[in-house]
Amino acid sequence: MIDTTHSCPMECSITSSADPWFCTVSLRRVYDDRQGQPLPRPEKVAFGPAITDKADVEIWLRRAQAAIMNPDIPLETFFNKTATECRDMARTDIGFSKNVVCIDIRGPGETDLSFVDLPGEQSILFNHKLSLTSLICPRLDSKQHTERHQPGEGFGSIIHQYTTSSDSLR
Repeated sequence: MIDTTHSCPMECSITSSADPWFCTVSLRRVYDDRQGQPLPRPEKVAFGPAITDKADVEIWLRRAQAAIMNPDIPLETFFNKTATECRDMARTDIGFSKNVVCIDIRGPGETDLSFVDLPGEQSILFNHKLSLTSLICPRLDSKQHTERHQPGEGFGSIIHQYTTSSDSLR
């Protein structure tokens, strides 16, 4: 079992394929966590090599999370970090990132499945004073409860509202 406690969303896509098993990791950067603003040009960049050994997946996910949490450090800096170094580097003043680690797994016998793993609700909501509604339905606010997430908008837009109102935590 992979233990990857994280402070950013992780999007996983698993696809059955006749090709040998492999995994790729990429980073979807849609938000400037330091400035608190969406990026003018969101980007999705490959992170590291294609992984062919399942035992290597955990360390590459830790490295990707550390990279998301340290946007000012070049990506290549993380490619040789240990799990301990990544854990230490993932603890930043950002606390929670709206940017996403994307994992694409393909191989024979895999079940076609996609899911998003959000960081633990309790730590996000109470330590960072986020509204659960803002994580799930970003366009849902206190004045307008009918607006929905539009098709074609990137996942990064799903998580975009911070709140400091204690009312939103009830």
